Amino acid sequence: MTTPAEAQSLVRRVLDAVPARSHALGALLQLFRVEASEDVPTACVSCERRPVLRVNPRFVDEHCRTDAHLFVLVMHELHHVLLGHTRLFPRVTPAHNIAFDAVINALLCARFPEEAYTSFFTQLYGEAAGALRLLAPPGGAPVEPPRLASLHAALYEGRATAEEVFHAIVEEGPLSAGDLAALLGSHVGEGAWGTEGPADTLVVDAIRRKTSAPTFATLDDECQIDDFDPLFDETGHWENPPANW
Repeated sequence: MTTPAEAQSLVRRVLDAVPARSHALGALLQLFRVEASEDVPTACVSCERRPVLRVNPRFVDEHCRTDAHLFVLVMHELHHVLLGHTRLFPRVTPAHNIAFDAVINALLCARFPEEAYTSFFTQLYGEAAGALRLLAPPGGAPVEPPRLASLHAALYEGRATAEEVFHAIVEEGPLSAGDLAALLGSHVGEGAWGTEGPADTLVVDAIRRKTSAPTFATLDDECQIDDFDPLFDETGHWENPPANW
């Protein structure tokens, strides 16, 4: 059972985990209510009237002992919203979940290539077998079979799509419940995404601007909070609450 003090400490860690070179991502997190919750196995974004980022403190204690690892976990969840995964299919399968997680992890490894960040995925999946090995960058156990090995190389060189990964996973055969349980997010079964609910396009656009923005020389160059002004009124509440939330 997480105590109020532990929950508050975790929320502060999440907000403080943004790298110094990514000040605008700190502004982005202000769009979300951050909660410590043991109701999700790892973390998830729930698209409510105000988006909620829920993070499991036990998972963080075990797997996110550095701020870099915690940051990557948060970025992984934000990218499910950014890439519109909740809108693509009316019903998803474990193969969909692994395919999109693999694409997200490869994108994050390309943007944050330092070992401090990529080691988050390596520690979770670097020694995994089969399709789960696609979730970690090169440098861990060999990827088997050869078809997945070539796909893995293309994925982390930016040459593979989620569709290609999905079809390769399906051709490798059925996935186990253990495979799904190993994923980040709240993939509680077939039909479930790690990020829950459709995201409003204004929020998606804000996430896209901030997660795809280049590194800037100064805080003033990067942190343009005006990007978020259309979302809220002068009291800090939604100007036009998203209808689908």
